[in-house]
Amino acid sequence: MTHGPPTPPLRDFLIEVSKGNIPGHSIINKFGRNIDVDTAAAEDIWDVGGTFVEPTTARTHDLTSSAAADAGTLVSSGTATGGSITSLVDTGADFVSDGVAVGDMVVNDTNIEHGTVTVVAVTTLTIHQMETDSSKSRTPNASGDAYRVITPASTGASAIKINGLDLLFVEQSEFIILNGVSNVATASTYRMIHRMFVLGAGSGDANAGNITATAQTDATVTAQISTGINQTLMAVYMVPANKRALILCYHCAIDALTATGAADAFLLSKGFGGVYRTRHVGGVIAAGTSHFHHVFPSDVTVPACSIIKLRAAVTANNTDISGGFDILLVDL
Repeated sequence: MTHGPPTPPLRDFLIEVSKGNIPGHSIINKFGRNIDVDTAAAEDIWDVGGTFVEPTTARTHDLTSSAAADAGTLVSSGTATGGSITSLVDTGADFVSDGVAVGDMVVNDTNIEHGTVTVVAVTTLTIHQMETDSSKSRTPNASGDAYRVITPASTGASAIKINGLDLLFVEQSEFIILNGVSNVATASTYRMIHRMFVLGAGSGDANAGNITATAQTDATVTAQISTGINQTLMAVYMVPANKRALILCYHCAIDALTATGAADAFLLSKGFGGVYRTRHVGGVIAAGTSHFHHVFPSDVTVPACSIIKLRAAVTANNTDISGGFDILLVDL
């Protein structure tokens, strides 16, 4: 009897997916925290608190902070005439006269990648390396790419990256230069925002206030970066239209600020136009087993355009809960 090659261990397979070596597959790690869950009602595990308000249509969002120190300055912008992973060339620019400095952030709005300036010349910026937060290969800066150079305007966050879904539930991202307590509108409309994170900051090395993404049409807060955290903490995710999700595992914990009580964590999913379905339940006790991690022995499949989220019910007010889940996305 002829046998094929042995099946690789799951961890090895997932590592190869994370490295971008398995076509049609990607991994999402979602994690969140709700620092104040009370007994009155279950709440979602996300940093805004309460219940995540589901998107109903694609909406322009206003980005603002509760602190004036979260602001950036546009130093230079244009269209590249060349470059690489570690450089950006614009023969029509004068980066020296513009005031570009070592340590400034370069964002490529065409490739949605970013990097840090290490050397400034008149028409060329040397960059540590362009970076992406996905498993795709980094893309060299090239002729025709739109770019911006950003520097902190104060001590807080200068710019952030938004990851979400567009009107057709397809993945999209963009960079936003913050303007303190003043609104900055997204260039794109979002059916879902599932992650935001700080790209650069001033001397405070973190966002000085709560940075919120608020829908212009109904004032719904879709995502928030809490003060000093530099990233959203939301155990909420919407599966893109061209993918299905396999939930690999989930976890929940009662955090250090909680002395007593217990919590039940509910892993939920909701298909487009449907209702939330409980996919698993786990429990934690502050005075005992304050953390659990459940690995599914077989996949829990969730179809395209579904929402996956983690929700908690507690026995004591002011319970601090964190949790999240790992999912494997498979192209349809």
